[in-house]
This record gives sequence, C-alpha cells and structure tokens, in this order.
Amino acid sequence: MTYYTKPMFSLSDTRIEEISDLYSNNYGYYSKESEIKPGERIRYSVDMYKRNYIKDNFYISYAEDDDETLIGFAIYIRKKYSNDHTITWVVQLVVDSDHRGNGIASRLLQSIWGFSNDFAWGLATTNPCTIKALENATFRKVSAREIKEHVSDLKQVFDDVPFANLVDLEVNENTSLINSHFYVDYSSVATPERISKLSLGDIKPGYEWFAFVFRDQALDEKLISEKFLPFINFSENNLIEAYSRMSSDQAWMHGTTNEIDEILKVYRRSEGDFLDIGCGRGRHSIELSKRGYNVHGVDFVAENINKAIESSKGMINPPRFDTVNVVSKENLSVLMDKYDSILALYDVVGSYPDNASNKEILVEAYNRLSSGGYLFLSVMNMELVDNLIASDHIGVVTEDPSLLFKLEASRIMQTTGDIFDPRYMVLDSESGLIYRKEQFVEDGDLSAEYVIRDKRYREQEIVSMLEEIGFVVEEVRRVRAGHFDISLSSDDDRGKELFVIAKRK
Repeated sequence: MTYYTKPMFSLSDTRIEEISDLYSNNYGYYSKESEIKPGERIRYSVDMYKRNYIKDNFYISYAEDDDETLIGFAIYIRKKYSNDHTITWVVQLVVDSDHRGNGIASRLLQSIWGFSNDFAWGLATTNPCTIKALENATFRKVSAREIKEHVSDLKQVFDDVPFANLVDLEVNENTSLINSHFYVDYSSVATPERISKLSLGDIKPGYEWFAFVFRDQALDEKLISEKFLPFINFSENNLIEAYSRMSSDQAWMHGTTNEIDEILKVYRRSEGDFLDIGCGRGRHSIELSKRGYNVHGVDFVAENINKAIESSKGMINPPRFDTVNVVSKENLSVLMDKYDSILALYDVVGSYPDNASNKEILVEAYNRLSSGGYLFLSVMNMELVDNLIASDHIGVVTEDPSLLFKLEASRIMQTTGDIFDPRYMVLDSESGLIYRKEQFVEDGDLSAEYVIRDKRYREQEIVSMLEEIGFVVEEVRRVRAGHFDISLSSDDDRGKELFVIAKRK
C-alpha cells in the first residue's frame, strides 16, 4: 500500500474519474427523508469534482494498493486566513469497502490533522467515529463551547467550501451543527451510544455535526494517557519514510571528498574491503570506489539504496549496495565475514531512541572488522546541545507531553538538515533523548508531521561504549560537516559531530 498527497488541480481526468467512481460506489446511501433518490447510493460526478474542488488550496491524500488502484482518499482545504490562521477542513473521506478496517482512513486523517502549527482542524460529518479520529489525531476534545468561541475565525472558510453556508450554521454552548442539506443514512454509524459521547447536540435529517478543534485549546489528559505512546510509536514506525524524504542536496552532504581524504590518511592502504553502514544514497561508498577500494554499502531505507545504485551506474568498480538493517539482523547473510574498515557516519549510531539498538550497530561493526581494522564513526554532539538548548525546552516528555505539543514543528529534515536549531528541540531529561517535530510536504508523498527522537552523545559516553565492546579509541574530534580534518574547541557551535577513530585489536 502506498500513500500520496497532491494538489487537486494537479490531478488528471483519469484520476478524477477514479475518485468519482470510488466515492459513488462506497460512500453510502441517501436517507429515507431525502427528497432526492431516497435509499439510493449517493454519487458525486466528475463535473462536481471539477467545479467544487479543482481549486487552489484544495488537496487530496490518497492510498493505492500494490496494483496502483485507488482504494481510499481524503480531500481537504488547508489555507492561511486572517491573523495568520491556517485552517484545515476535510471535505470528503472515502475508503473502498473491501479495504476498511486496515487503518487507511486513520492514516489519511492523521497526515492531514497532524500538522501542529495549524490554527484549527475539523470537518462536517454524520459519523461519530470520524469525530473520534479527529480527537485522537489532535489530543483535543471536540466541544460546542470551543467552536462557539472560535466560530468567527471558522466562518472565513465558508466561502471556499461549496456546501457551507453561514445561515445554515447552528452553533451555541451545546450544539454545533451545519445544515448541509445532505440527507445521508447515518443509522449504522450514528448509534445512540456513540452520539451520547459527543458534545455537539442531537443530529437532525439533512444536518451534519460541525466538528473542529483548535491549537490554543487545552489538551485532553485522558486522550494523552491513552494515545500518547501509540502516537510516538506511529512516528517511529514511519521513521524509514521520513529518512527517505530528506533532500539529497543539503549543505552538510557536500564535503564527501574531504571526509574520505581524512579517513584514508588514517587507513593508509591502497586497497581493502570497506563496509559503509547507513550509507544513505551512497556518497561515501561511491567516493571510496572511485579510489579503487571494494565497498559494500548498506542502509535500512530501500529507496536510498535504489538511488545509490542508480548513482553508481557506469562505474568501473561500483560499490555493492543492499537494503539491510543491522539492528534487526535481517539479511545479514549478505554481509562478508570480515572487512578491513567500516564507516558509520552521520548519526547512524544515535538514530534509534533506545541505546541498546545503537550499541548493536557497533557490536555488529566490531564482529565484522578484521583484526587491526578501523571503525570511522560520527555521532551528534550532545555537549553542543547542552550549550544551545533553553531551560524551557527541557523536561520529562512522558510526564509533561505539553513540552512536545507546544514545540514548533520544522521542515529541517526535508530542507537544510540543520537539526541543532534549539527552537525545534526538546530534551527529555530522563531518557536523554532529543525530540523534534518534522513536517514533509509538497514532494508527492503523503504530507505528514512526524515526531523524531534521536540519541546524541557526549565524548566520554561514546568512548565508554566503544571500549566496552572491545574497540581501542584512537582519537575523538569535534568537527563540522565536510571538515573532519579540523578539530574544533568544545565551545565552538560549529562542532555538531563527534568524529571517532577506533580500531579492533
């Protein structure tokens, strides 16, 4: 299953027809009270899509199966209005009946409502389950009282949503309804039990609940206690996707030649077998191969490996590239028994939130090194974080999740890669982990905001771990990207990496 996000105006006529067919065959039925086609399927024509939704600021997030067949979609408007308020309103959500229960709708809605910088998120619906999904995605309870307080802001969107009319809006302390004149049969989903859990009033024929939550609204403690860890795990499970979406032209990636020069000053041999763990798109592996070495590059992101293979085409002695996760030990049989030197550069060690997994990378490196072989390692410099981060960005995140929810999200991973900007970091003082929120947009894949956790190291911490495994640490330098040859002082803010040279006895 594959997910995408695109502007509605970019869709082909064929895709719009597929959307119309999926909606018309799966959305539902008109109620018996409907003046048009009571009891018949609700349909939405191609012309209606073109007239109402092929516009600026309208987007579609959708899912395809392995045969590239459309199996679910959500259409939404995301637009910045007055007072710099970005409001997101999902106007359609449909999943093929044969694929319901597989988490498709939740994944689509999470990708849309998960953007923590927005002012408000919501929709109009007759389905209490969708309102629950909104609450779970935002950790806020839908409340008629909150909607009433913010209704003047929400009214800005009405000119853009075809079925919305201000005169049809009923919002007060206990009710939030909109008369969309949409007579849908909701009897199977809007059960009395589910309705009783809402605070939006009793629904009426032709009406939908007008359900929104807001950034400045208090977080719901019960939702946090139930959903916070699954929310973190959701991001962790999609970590590979986040790494695959990083730009391949970030400034810190431009120093490959200098970095390999410095490695070879230590290695001092004109031949040998190198293993490049976490090789990414292969820049170090390719540079070593150009200099006559045999190189095996591995990475846990298959898309990175595919790009590395493409970049090495036409070389006389190209590296070998494989998708391997050395922590999970899948496909480790493709590795050689021994290598003369191993690279684990740019936060391969530290990318896992549990230190046992990071240590396992180093254990595997030790086991694969020949006697006297070198490990060239770089990890993020925690001592620099200590110098940069403000006290109000430090705490125990699991005990006070508001630290994370109030944190501003960035698009650093997708653009510059400068993940030391203190505005976008929270330090969990109990685990020692750095938390960040990273957004990915406008690259064709599913728009999403992920919580990223990483482990950064102080010099003594990484040295102790290496020595415990059996390495002899020969040198540790504080360096900046592309300049492994220059050892910086401890108070130099450019020293974002610790470059470590270690050896197996």
